[in-house]
Amino acid sequence: MNTPILTAKNLTKHYGTKHALENFNITARGDRVIGLLGPNGSGKTTFLKITAGLVKATSGEILLYGLPPGPRTKARVSFMSTEEYLYAAMRVKGVMNYFADMFPDFERKKCLLYLPRFNLTPEMKVRDLSTGMRAGLKLVLAFSRGAGAVLLDEPLNGIDVVLRDLVLEMIRTERREDRVIFVTSHLVDDLESVVDEAVFIDRGIAVLSGSVSEMTAERGCSLEDIYREVYRGKIN
Repeated sequence: MNTPILTAKNLTKHYGTKHALENFNITARGDRVIGLLGPNGSGKTTFLKITAGLVKATSGEILLYGLPPGPRTKARVSFMSTEEYLYAAMRVKGVMNYFADMFPDFERKKCLLYLPRFNLTPEMKVRDLSTGMRAGLKLVLAFSRGAGAVLLDEPLNGIDVVLRDLVLEMIRTERREDRVIFVTSHLVDDLESVVDEAVFIDRGIAVLSGSVSEMTAERGCSLEDIYREVYRGKIN
């Protein structure tokens, strides 16, 4: 897909004196998985929230399908947040019904197909799910929509190695020619096998970005090694 799904130019977000993003630039096309990498507070989640239309930028421009984030783009963005948005008293089937009411592109059959991978059933109550099962449910819900921009905020946090493998496999399976997937994480070693591009963000600034295969080949090291160099101040 040659036409970008998303472009951001000099995107800036300030919270008072805190600079969450500063002159951030990115172009994202379909059939790509883009890793937004950096420590907590680096600006990764702020970018996702602006993309999802939940937060307004201070300045700069961001366009999704040629439109600024808003009512016309929200239907084409699926956002898996780290914040708790699943009602504890609901059963999984109730959460599915809620998503079906909220999002016309929600695919119930697809959701039912994916649930067993995370040992989930429609009758389970959210309050009874383990941390890993909740994370799995949020991921399944995000990918059960037809959205062309999927935003996954720290999907590998707080889950064991087996669940991480399941999450990474789902990301591989769900890439499409007309879809871009953004994944934020500081667990870089796990992500290297699925991301096509990486953007290292430090205090709101994209300090290094590009093709993962080119970065690792050029430096003769892993993405995790590059991460260490970036945040130890060895790469400018």
